[in-house]
Amino acid sequence: MKLPKLLFLLLVTAPTVVLVTSCKTPRVKHSWPSPGPAYSSGADLRSDRFGVIGRTTGQTATRLLDELGVGWIRVPVNWGQVEPRQGDYKWREVSDAVHAETRARPGMQVMVTLHAKSPWAGRHSGVTASDKATIPPSSLDDYYEFVYGMARRGRGVVRCWQIENEMEGRSWWDGTSEEYLALLRTASRAVRAADPSAKVVLGGFTSETCTVAAFTSQGATRQDVARQLGYEGVLPPPGSEAETRLRRNVAFVDAVLAKGKDYFDIVDLHLYHRYETIPMRVAWLRSKMQANGYEKPIWATEVGGPDPAVLPHSDSAQAQEVVKRLALALASGVEKVFWLGLSEMDDQGARFRRMGLATPSGRRKEAFEAYRLTIRKLDELAYSSSLDVPGGYGFRFQGGPRGVWILWADRGAQFRLQTGASEVLVTRLDGREQRLAAKDGAVQFSLTASPVFVQDVAG
Repeated sequence: MKLPKLLFLLLVTAPTVVLVTSCKTPRVKHSWPSPGPAYSSGADLRSDRFGVIGRTTGQTATRLLDELGVGWIRVPVNWGQVEPRQGDYKWREVSDAVHAETRARPGMQVMVTLHAKSPWAGRHSGVTASDKATIPPSSLDDYYEFVYGMARRGRGVVRCWQIENEMEGRSWWDGTSEEYLALLRTASRAVRAADPSAKVVLGGFTSETCTVAAFTSQGATRQDVARQLGYEGVLPPPGSEAETRLRRNVAFVDAVLAKGKDYFDIVDLHLYHRYETIPMRVAWLRSKMQANGYEKPIWATEVGGPDPAVLPHSDSAQAQEVVKRLALALASGVEKVFWLGLSEMDDQGARFRRMGLATPSGRRKEAFEAYRLTIRKLDELAYSSSLDVPGGYGFRFQGGPRGVWILWADRGAQFRLQTGASEVLVTRLDGREQRLAAKDGAVQFSLTASPVFVQDVAG
């Protein structure tokens, strides 16, 4: 799937450090400074479960990140940025740029997505499926030195190293599953040798591939799968190139999950398309790991909506989908969720541009406030249970005596919620609060497509 995503250019003026490329364990001539002090500033927080991707540099981005309360950002780095010519390393330029992300925002955690995209290291120089796609390197020894050098300098700053992005979709990886597995194996050895405390993350699987795989595994018809992808009316005919591509992508994911289990710590699943299918997609991914004899944490480092492939965009619908997607992902067992993106990005293309939480000028959208509210309501709470809501969903998040329900009904419903409190506090996405008195151990109120947070009020 050709999904345009942002590539960062993280270069700033600074001295160049050169390493000898033939060295299997490169000497480190420049170390990154230690991260800033732990974040603690009153009501503000850095939630460890939530993050964003997109443009996160500059004063406007810093202000938005501080107000939002996310604890993670994801930063891509190309091999060509670090080593534009063989043997000519720009360690300081890149390390200072990545480090600036955390120094400006104490307590922020960083995942770096490493792309082996290089003007000289690829196994061929032919035309790729996409101008942003990585060509597999001709020398894995050279690649090892690049990854080792990055991880060695990133100790204490970069918590996770992600190896490529959406490899099966061809937009980002112009190679086979076997070539990716060789790259992953090499990167894993390099990261673990340079920084044993860091985690290795699989490049995120596309939303399209996992949607196809999850529904196909449940015996869905071709028409059902097409509807989930927004392909209604343009259903690829059997045996067509489009259908072959989808099958090939699923086989790529299957191969990586079956053969790569010893080389990563976290698996990444991207969650676009219909929000209602998130539980099925997460369950499918977990079942694939279990079928291969293991289970590792699932993160979702690209989540966004409404996805115009299946639903028109509006600011109010986006705010609703922020809460719905976060709630469903966490309730399905996803450990961390990153929204695409912090702000709207014109270079993301029509499908993804408007998913940003703020405008390019820094004006906070309704979705920003919905994300901010969700972070504060769910801070230090874990998914506990769910209940049946007619035409909707209900999820309980609990931490000790404190708990909150997230409730909505897409077609509207009258709902009766059991409670042991004398009254509850209902908070809507715009921040309006309402206290409702309980009668006979329950409160009754109207639900709409806009989620609400419901908490017991201590007597």
